[in-house]
Formats: sequence, C-alpha cells, structure tokens
Amino acid sequence: MSDATFTAAPGDQAQRDAIVRELGINILVEAAAGTGKTASMVNRMVELLRRGNCQSIATLAAVTFTRKAAAELRARFQAALESVTAQAEGQDRERLALALANIDQCFIGTIHSFCAKLLRERPVEAGVDLAFKEIEPDEDNRLRLQAWAEYTARLIANDPGGILPKLRRSGMTISELGNSFMRFADFPDVDRWPTPDPARDLPPIEPVAQELFAYAKHMRESGPYPPDPPPPSGGRRLFEEYQRLAWLVRRGNPDDVPWLIDILEQFDRDAPSMSAEMKKRGWADFAKKEQARWKLFRKEVAAPFMRAVREIRYRVAITALADAREIYDSMRLDRGALNFQDLLMKSADLLRDKPHIREYFARRFTHLLVDEFQDTDPIQAQIMLYLTATDPGEREWKRCIPRAGSLFVVGDPKQSIYRFRRADIVTYNDVKNIIKDNGRVLEFSANFRATGELIDWTNMAFEGCFPRLATDESPAYVRLRKGRAPSQASDLSGIRILPVPSDLCKGNSGAAGLEYEADLIARAIASAVSRGATITHPGEDAATPVTPGDFMIIAFNKSALSVYARKLQQYGIPHQVSGGTTLSEVWELRLLHTCLDAVTQPDNPVALLGALRSELFGISDAALYAFKAAGGRFDYNSGVPEGCYPPDKGGEGDFTSLAPERAEAIRDAFDRLKQYSRWLQKMPPVAAIERIVAHLGLMALAASREGGDVQAGSVARACELLRAAQDTLPTTADLIGFLGDMVAGAGGSDNLDGISALPETAPAVRILNLHKAKGLQAPVVFLASHKTSMSGTIDTYVDRLEDSEVLGYMGIYKKTTYSPTLRAAPEGWDDLKEIEGRFSDAEKTRLRYVAATRAESMLVVTRQDNGKGNSIWNELGPFVDSEPALADPGKIGGLRHAASAVSPAAVEQATLAVESRMAAARETTYSVRAAKELALSGEYHGAASLEVQAGATARVPEGEHGVKWGEAVHQVLDLVMRNNDAYLENYAKTALLKAGIDPTRQGDLVDTVKVVMTSDIWKRALNADKRLSEATFHLPDGRNLVRGSIDLAFLEDGGWVIVDYKTDAAGPDGDLSVAASKYAPQIRLYARAFETCTGQKVKEAVLYFLGGQAPSTALAVDGA
Repeated sequence: MSDATFTAAPGDQAQRDAIVRELGINILVEAAAGTGKTASMVNRMVELLRRGNCQSIATLAAVTFTRKAAAELRARFQAALESVTAQAEGQDRERLALALANIDQCFIGTIHSFCAKLLRERPVEAGVDLAFKEIEPDEDNRLRLQAWAEYTARLIANDPGGILPKLRRSGMTISELGNSFMRFADFPDVDRWPTPDPARDLPPIEPVAQELFAYAKHMRESGPYPPDPPPPSGGRRLFEEYQRLAWLVRRGNPDDVPWLIDILEQFDRDAPSMSAEMKKRGWADFAKKEQARWKLFRKEVAAPFMRAVREIRYRVAITALADAREIYDSMRLDRGALNFQDLLMKSADLLRDKPHIREYFARRFTHLLVDEFQDTDPIQAQIMLYLTATDPGEREWKRCIPRAGSLFVVGDPKQSIYRFRRADIVTYNDVKNIIKDNGRVLEFSANFRATGELIDWTNMAFEGCFPRLATDESPAYVRLRKGRAPSQASDLSGIRILPVPSDLCKGNSGAAGLEYEADLIARAIASAVSRGATITHPGEDAATPVTPGDFMIIAFNKSALSVYARKLQQYGIPHQVSGGTTLSEVWELRLLHTCLDAVTQPDNPVALLGALRSELFGISDAALYAFKAAGGRFDYNSGVPEGCYPPDKGGEGDFTSLAPERAEAIRDAFDRLKQYSRWLQKMPPVAAIERIVAHLGLMALAASREGGDVQAGSVARACELLRAAQDTLPTTADLIGFLGDMVAGAGGSDNLDGISALPETAPAVRILNLHKAKGLQAPVVFLASHKTSMSGTIDTYVDRLEDSEVLGYMGIYKKTTYSPTLRAAPEGWDDLKEIEGRFSDAEKTRLRYVAATRAESMLVVTRQDNGKGNSIWNELGPFVDSEPALADPGKIGGLRHAASAVSPAAVEQATLAVESRMAAARETTYSVRAAKELALSGEYHGAASLEVQAGATARVPEGEHGVKWGEAVHQVLDLVMRNNDAYLENYAKTALLKAGIDPTRQGDLVDTVKVVMTSDIWKRALNADKRLSEATFHLPDGRNLVRGSIDLAFLEDGGWVIVDYKTDAAGPDGDLSVAASKYAPQIRLYARAFETCTGQKVKEAVLYFLGGQAPSTALAVDGA
C-alpha cells in the first residue's frame, strides 16, 4: 500500500519515520494488515543507498516469502529508485544513479533462492554437488513416495531389525506408516524423536483378556436387542455394537495378541449412541447403564492397555521412519537434488560451522531485509542471525548479536498462519527479543486498505479474540487505525451476511446448501457487474463501476472451490481458482486416465471394459456381451471373432449377436489401443500421451463443454505437469499413476488448479483457499462455505523451547471413514497434543483475522440462517448476525443453461441433425502427416545452404536394427539432456531392451551418446538460457495436419537453434552432402513449425549425423 492513500499523517507516522531515519540500528516492524509494510521496506532500501550506509547495491539483499511477492518488491523498488534518483542532487544522485545502473546486482527473492545463491558461491565448503538442482515441493513429495516404496520393498526382502514382525505383533502393518513418513520428512532439523525404553514390552495379556471375555459375556446375556437404524452421520448404535463385539470375542483366541489388540482398540472410543426412538420405547435406562459400563471398561481396561500398545508401536514406527528417511536422503544425494529444507539447513550449517565463510558473506551482504518473517521456517532465523552476527565464531544462533543497522525485519504475528509448514511463532518471539535488545521494535497500525466502517468492525470483532498480553501461542491484539482517506460513497460497502437455509445444509455434507450459496454469490456478482454497481478503491476519490476483478471468494477448504467456479461459469463470469483441485473435475482427464490405464494393462479386462464403455469408444453393454458370447477375449491384442452372429438376426435388437457394426466398433477400439501402446513404447511417455490426447479429440471435447476455455486449458496444464514430473517419474506407469492422483485430487499438491486456454482479456473473480489469499486484497470479499470445518488432526509437536536440542513428537494416525484413528504415539502424547492444540487454536483466530482483513470496502460472511452448523466463520456470528443480508438479485439473464421443455418432435429432429453432422464428420477433410514423411516425399520444398563441420566419429551399428537403433539413440539423448549422464549406462540398457536390441550393444550406444555430449552443439545447448528436448508439434498445412518431434531446441542470443539427430551412415568417402541434401526439407519444415507454433525466431537449424567423418552438419535457415 502506498502512503499516498491517506490525506493526513497517520497516528503511527513517528514509527514510519524511524525506518528511514534510524538506518544505523536494527529494526523489527510489526506491521498489521494493510499498513504498508512493502512500502516501508522499499523506502529503507532506497534510503540506505541514498545516504551511503549501504555502499554498494550488490551488498543489499531483500528476502520475501513467495516468488510473487519478490517480483512485486523488485518492481516497486526499481520504480522508487528511479523516482528518487530523478529528484536527487549532488552526491546523493551519484550514489543512486550508480545503484540504479547496477540494480540487477541486488538480491531480491525468496529465502530458498537466497540460500541457493549462498551454496552456489561456496559449494565445496557446503558439501553440496557443484551442479546441484533445486527441487520444488511437488517433485520432492514424489521423491518421498518413491523412497517409502523403496524402503518397504527392501524391508520385505530383508528385515534385519525385525520391523515387520514387531509391527505385526502389536497389531499394525508397515503400510500404515506411509502418510506419517511424508510428515516425518518435513522435520530434518529435529535432533531427536524420544521413544520408550527398548526394554519395555506389552503389559500382561491374561488379566486384560479375562476382563474382555467377561464383558462380552455380559453383552450376550443382556440381549436379544431390537434393530436400531444407524445415525445419519454414520457409525453404529449401541445395540449393534453389543451384538457385533460379543460375537467377535466369542470366536476369538485370547492367546492371539494381534487379535486381542484389535478388539480392545474398538473399545477405546466413546460409547455408542442409541436413537431417541429406542429410548422412547423403554430402552433409555438400559442405554444409560450400558454406556456407563462401556466408559468404565474403557477407562480401566481398554484405554490403559491401548496406550501402552501405541507407545510400543511408536518405538518401532520411529525406527522405521528414520530408516526410510536415510533412503530418501540418499536419493536426493544421488540426484544432486536439494529440497527447500536442504537449502536452508545446509546454508545454516555452512554459516555456523565455518567462521571464515560467515565473514565472507557478511562482507558480501552488509544489509539484510526480511519480509513476512512470521511465516518463515525456524532455520531462516538461524541464517539471518549468523549472517549479521558481530562475532563470526558464535555457533549458538540465539546468542548472536546482529551488527548495528545490518538487519531489518518485517512481520505481523497476528497473520502467522503457516504452522503446518513449519512456521513457528516461538522462533518469531525469540528473534523479536534479540532485535529488541539490540535495536528497536516498531508497530504499524494505520490501515490504508479498508474503509473506516470495516476498520471499526475488525477491531470490534477481533480485539476480544486475541489475549490482552502476548503469550507463547499468540500475540496481543493491536487496534487498527484508520489510514485511508474518506472517499465518495459507493454501492458496495460495509458488512453483509449471506444466510443459507438450514434445511439445505442437512445430509450429503450440506451439498444443497453449498449450491444455494454458490449460486447466490455468482448471481450477486453478475448483477453488480451488469448494473454498473460502484466501488471506491483505496487512493481514489471517485467511485467507479465494478469489474469481476473486484471480487474475491475465500474458503478455508479447497474442496468447495470448484463449486463456486462452476457457478461463475454458468453466468459467464471470468474467474481464476488458486489453491484448489480443479483438474480433478475435468472429465476429459478422467477419460484420458481410463484410456491409459487400459493401454498399459493389456491383461486387465476390468480396465479395458472401463475404456470400451466410456465416452471414448461408446460400446454398449449389449455389444460387449455379444462379443464375449461369441468367444471374444477382453484383451486388445486379441482379435475380434468373425461370423459369429446369425444371418437372420444380426441387428442391434438381438442382445446375444455380434453384428458387423458391433464387431467393427470393438475392432476399431482395439486397433486404437494397440496404436497407443506402440506410441508409448517408441516415444517419450509425455510426447506419446500428448499425441493420444490429440488422437482421441479430448482437447476439442473439453473446449465444447461449458467453460470450455478452462476445461481445454486444464487438459493442457495436466500435460505440462506430467512433463515437469517425468524426471522423477521415469516410467510410463509412474506418470499414469501421477495422472490418477490429479484426477482423484490426491497427493497433497496445491498445484492442481485449472487454467484458461485463452489469453487473459479481462479482470477475473479470484477464488482461493484461505492460505492462498494471504497478502492479497479486493474491494469485495466473500468469506464463503457455510459448512467447512477447521478441525484437524494434531499429528506433530516440535519442542524448540530448549536451547540444547530440538525434540520431535508425532502421533501416527490411520484414516478411516469417519475420523482418523490414533495407531501409535509417544509417551505423554495427550499432554503434548494439548500444548500443540493451544498453538492450533490461536492460529485459527489468526486465520479468521487474515481472511476478514482482505476486504477494502465490503465483507460478506456466510452463515447458516439458524446460526448453527460447523463453519470456520461461526466465531464471527455475534458480529455479523445483526448486519443486513446480502440482497438476492433474482433471476439473472446470463445463465447459460436455462431449463426448457423438449417435445418428442424436437428430439427426433435433433437426432436427425446429429446423424447429419456425424455423416459430415466422417468425410475426410484433412490428412494427418508425419513431418519427416511429408518432407521426404518431395511434396515439401525449400532451398537451403549447408555448412558441413568436421567432428569426431561415432560408432553406429548397421543392419536389421537400423531404425530401432535410431529410436534407442534418440531416447537416451533425450533422457541425458533432461537429466544428466549419471545414469547413462542404465538409460542405454533400458532403451535397448525396449527396442528389442541385443543388450550387449550397450557399449556402442553409450559411446554414440558420449560423442554427441562432447560436441559443440551439445555444449551450446547446456549453456543456453532455455532448452527443449523431444518437443512435439502439430502444424496445420493446407489439408494436412503435420505432426513431428524436434529432437533438441535451445535459446541463444538472436534466436532459437533446433537440432535433428540422424543415424545415417556416410558414404564410402565419409561424404555427408547427399544425406544432408536429403534431409534439408525436413529440418526446414521443423524450423517453420517451431516459428509458427511459438512465434519465436529460429536463427539456426542443425542436422547432427552420428556417422562418417563429419558427424555435425549445420543447415543455415533463410532469415536466421
């Protein structure tokens, strides 16, 4: 927020002045929502340069929380520097002009990119690979899954520690630890995970078994029981449990320890309920007495025994998780990959353990500015204090004293909402105290974002939610001041409540209520835009008509976001979803997964049936039955039976006959699936998948649906995600599994939002989950989703309060239909969970505060009309229930799909029209041509000059495997270019086996690839800013659709260079001119296709021959 948005000096002006006046001291600014913290950072950065406190812009570093925030800070810093330089004079102008000329030397980025910069400058001392690769969270998660799979596979083959039998004896399986491993891997900085004494064992079994059998006997003798329907929320009633558990115990073996544990675990929960109907029929006293008996048995028998069991399980589980993490660490090391935690920890270790390196970086970065510090990782605190410490030999970060004026930190503990991502408010408080003792702590409270009415409401709603004095779990509340100048009244302002009828919120997770709410929001936005409702933006005096970009919809959970998106689509309102799982609702991706599942599992008849019955092929159950009855096999590699239908009743009306049209449909489907299988075998997997998408017409089908731009764009985005994942998911099966996770909305990724296939032409409504809304604002904000719970399972507690070591504790849960079940836990877990619960409860308040402070002019809060329900916004009820309801605008004319009556005649007419269109569609309007085939056919012409360059000779085997050899060479070159040559031999072996070539030729293939890797063209590609490998293209060319794949393309100054590998052997005298002339049209066609598809210039095209005395032949492209 710019300071230009208020008319008079705000009440905290003295605090703001100190930022640019007191440059020689360290400062922490606690900047409340909308108070202009980014402006304060920019002002201090400029002032440090203007006054010469920071003598070189190269020694200035600004660290932000996200890449988007870094881009915004960089732009605002440059604009401010240009503005101040233009007005400065004398020495100030000289300093600023020099800084402006070297602005690219100033580091502005995330903490992870900053750490990567430190490590790349001193990789040897840091002990990292010289060419290490930074991996994103999604890729890191996939690597964790691979590590866990590898660990479990090794465990089954060889279990020297006896992990599996120990788990089995305690009634647990290794598969139950998979989710916990993903969480465990988040905490590599935990020094120790305390576990029970190794000598401790399960408590005595016999007395527990006796109590259990006695209770079961009582259950049986208290019957018989009448039926009692289960509760609407699911689960079992008391009568059902008494019958079920008594039966299980009667047939059990008390000496079977896993069985006993399983039974007792079912008693370690709240007593089952009884319906009101049964109580009215005279069973109320029975229910009261038996529920009390259940509670007593749980308290005295089941709970103590299961607590001991869970603690014994925990000891084994932590051992397993630690062993699996060693494999995970080894995988990253082998790949030269560093995840975000590696970047932080290795940087912290480097600065802590090597004083001379710390001194070097202290001179390298004299002034460090940190934004959004309340949500950063605890290791970041260590890095910034080591980097600014006066004593380079101090190894304990909490005792580091920062150099005067070297550290400037901005944060707001009231907006700390990322504890699940390791953000720790305790660490924030530690740093605050260090800076307070060695500098100043300032407070910003003047809010320039919201209107005065919203400021008053925010103070009223939240002042009582925060403690009066700060605690370990929560900061104290700081009242917001009005910093925004009064402006012209607008149509959209103030607080509104959106009441959802409570009767719509019952059953099916409140789906009807969510539909009602989403529809009303969409209609309200559509009405406001169409009637020209006005809004006044911060810093503007006059009200202006709203656009879709003035609205923001926030929900805590991401599951509901697609419902709002769908409703906005229906009313033709542009929108963007962030933090959701839109890809899981794109039907074409489900169809693609169904098809690929069938192709890659030819021996799975269920997968094949799923594909045949789907929209992809549309084969009826009658046809499939007839196919099977005629002797057909559900294997697309098998044939379709011929002549197995009676001549006199071979029509569709006969359910058992395989009529010609039925046979042809199945034959066509089988042929397509066989073709797709060949593509997946011969081409890089993602290139093959993209070709299958095109062949199935999935992009066109997606574009034809409602909101087709987003549907089609989402299909393309899914392909890009697959392409990005192929480095860590090298096999086709892995990629298809990843696609399956997208379709299911699984995998824990926040990166499954759809995108439009069209360029942005207008501002759009933003639909976000709450964490994605952090740092954003909008004139009108909807706090949406009337039935979303903030309740979550507390599974981790990390104790950073002690200086000596960091201790970790974890509850291991198993997902069930209703709620997670605790399966293993450390000693004292209930107390630890209570401590973490206090942190969690405090963060819930902060989440509501963050959401409510996104609004500039109008805030709409969704609530059930009876004030009940399970909603994250319920705590705001007392402050919104008396506010006006959001006006219902009534019917909106822009609804794309209004219901209408359809007559039989209309149906018949539509059917005829469909048949007519289908007939037209069957007419051939274009031919699909392979680029190479077209270019070499003589139909494509284009003169070109050739320049033959001498180079080394590669050994190219000749004979029957010529074509397949070429495919193997292309495959290995693609893999090496995308990754590196660390696994070259493995790549070669796999490629030969796939091509059906004798594996003994592995040496020949490796030598061929190595020759290419030593060439100038390969080195140029590695040094290029951008490069593409096996880039497929589709080029319309008259009545042809030309398809091809460019082996290599890379960007240099002046344009792109494209390369096509050829394994042709040279002539007897080593001359390649004949072969080069032959392939000239092909490389020119590739160049044209690249320029047409990308709009970017190709400056050079290269034919690279892997035979003869001159393996590299460069073909100059006209105009390059």
